[in-house]
Amino acid sequence: MQPLPRRESLTEMTVSRLREAIVTGEFAFGELLSEGRIAALLGVSKTPVREAFQQLRREGLVEIQPQRGTVVFTPGEEEFAALVDFRTVLEVAALRAAMARAPQALSRDLADIVSRMRLARKEERTRDYLALDGRFHDAIVANSNNAYLVDAYAGIASKMAALRTQLGQAPELMEKSMREHEAIAEAVAADDLAGALAVIEEHITRRRGSYWQERPTVAAAKTAV
Repeated sequence: MQPLPRRESLTEMTVSRLREAIVTGEFAFGELLSEGRIAALLGVSKTPVREAFQQLRREGLVEIQPQRGTVVFTPGEEEFAALVDFRTVLEVAALRAAMARAPQALSRDLADIVSRMRLARKEERTRDYLALDGRFHDAIVANSNNAYLVDAYAGIASKMAALRTQLGQAPELMEKSMREHEAIAEAVAADDLAGALAVIEEHITRRRGSYWQERPTVAAAKTAV
């Protein structure tokens, strides 16, 4: 018996489009999302938009506030700290597992991504660079070959992508980021677990010279166009 072909539902397509808009910065932190206007823009009824808002709320990308409506998340200091702590635990564990279980695949993947990152920096393709930044960390988790780590990381991946896009575009931040990604890839290639772990932990947790300093404050929200 052959499985039936499956098409994405309107809700799934709406979720995907809105998630992309938040991750790429089309919708800014704290921005008020109008259910009716988004439905009109996407050519759907309000129902899939309403259902999409609920899914994105579960992912932590939007907040549904009484008397106000649905707004793009704005990370506060405590949430930043909790997110960084959680991400550190996951990526350190993933890197240990990946270097133990799939060191050659991990080294190959990271070297390829770093090469692409260098080219994106050279050609000043900021959005591509930031997307590759995310792929670098995704590769570490994927090569852990641990489904629980992969699932846990997927829960914060979109939020981290939004933070990179909206806060990580300063040239000095990308330059430091580039050096640290290169150092991690080099340590992995040299089978230097201690070195790789030291760099990735510093890379994730540092506050000075990172987009911690660019953490947004809640501004007057504008309605999504």
